[in-house]
Amino acid sequence: MGANGMQPSITKIDLPSMTKINLPEYVQPVTSRGKTYYYYRRGKFRQRLPVPFSAEFQPTYEAINKSFKGKGSHSPGSLGDLISQYKASPEFTELAKQTKSGYSGYLDIIAEGRSELSVNTVKRTFGVGLRNQYADKPTTANRILASLSALFSWGADHGFRDDNPFRKIKKFKLTGTIKPWTMSEISKFRKVAYKELNEAIAFALFTGQREGDICKFTWSQDKFRHLEWFKQGKTGAEMFIPIHPLFRKIIDGIDKRAVVILTTKTGHPWRPEYLSKETTKYAKKAGLDGCVFHGLRKTATVILADAGCTTVAVFRNTRTSQQRPIEF
Repeated sequence: MGANGMQPSITKIDLPSMTKINLPEYVQPVTSRGKTYYYYRRGKFRQRLPVPFSAEFQPTYEAINKSFKGKGSHSPGSLGDLISQYKASPEFTELAKQTKSGYSGYLDIIAEGRSELSVNTVKRTFGVGLRNQYADKPTTANRILASLSALFSWGADHGFRDDNPFRKIKKFKLTGTIKPWTMSEISKFRKVAYKELNEAIAFALFTGQREGDICKFTWSQDKFRHLEWFKQGKTGAEMFIPIHPLFRKIIDGIDKRAVVILTTKTGHPWRPEYLSKETTKYAKKAGLDGCVFHGLRKTATVILADAGCTTVAVFRNTRTSQQRPIEF
C-alpha cells in the first residue's frame, strides 16, 4: 500500500521477449549480457529484487517499500504529504510519461529522509543546501532544484504555504553543453558503427526526433511518402514527417523483424537508454569527442527537400548555417 492508502502505481514495459509485464512502482528492469534483472530503485537507493511475481518477490518488495513510507500516511502539511498530493494532481498526472518519470525520480530524492519536514517551516536555504549536495553533478542539481520549485509553486496554489521560497535560486553553470555533430564526425561514426545503430542514427538525422520517439516508430506508420502522425513522448506535440527519397532508401533497407522499425542486432526493440549508451560508446571508438545522441538533433533539423532532390541538406548549427549534404 502507498503512503496515502492506495495501491502503488503500475508501470507497463515491453520486455525484450516482446511480452508485456506490469511492474510495481520503483521496480526497474536492467538487461545485461542477455539476462534481465530487476531492481528497486528510488532516489539514490538501489537493491536487487527476486524475479517479479515469484514467491519471494512480493514480500521483499513490500518490506523495502515499507521502509521508505513507514506506517500510515504522511503527516498533514509535511513535505511527504505535499509530494503525495502533487503526484496525484492533474498537473502532474497529465505530464508526458517521460517528463513525469523524470520529475518523480527527483521528487524521491527531495523526500528521502525529509518527508516529515513541515512545508510551512522550510526555508530558502533548504533548496540551496540540496543543490550544493549535488555540486559534483550540476545537471542533476539543477533538475532537483527545478523539481523543488515546481513542487512548491503547486503547494502555494493549493494552500500548503503562501509562497514558493525556491523561485529563482541560482543554478549551476554547465560547462559541458551538448554540441552538434559535424558531417565529418557523422561519416567517421558510420564507419565504425554496426548496421542497426547506423539505421537509428539515420532516423535521428532525417526526423530530428528524440531517441525515445524514434524507438517507437512502427511499420504501420510508414506510409511510403511520410511517417504517420504521432505524438512526441516529451511534449505531446503531434508530428507529421515527410520521407525524402534518400530516407526512403534507408527505410527500405531495414529488415522487418518487429512491430517497430528500428531494432537492435538481436532483433529486439531499442530502449532509448541503450541507444544513447551505444551511440556514445561507438562515438568514442571513432575517436569523436563530446558526441552524444542528443547532439544529432542539434546538428540541425533535416531540411526536407523537394520531391525530386537526390540529397538532403542539414543545417549545421554554426553562425553561417552552412548547408552540407549527408552522404549515406
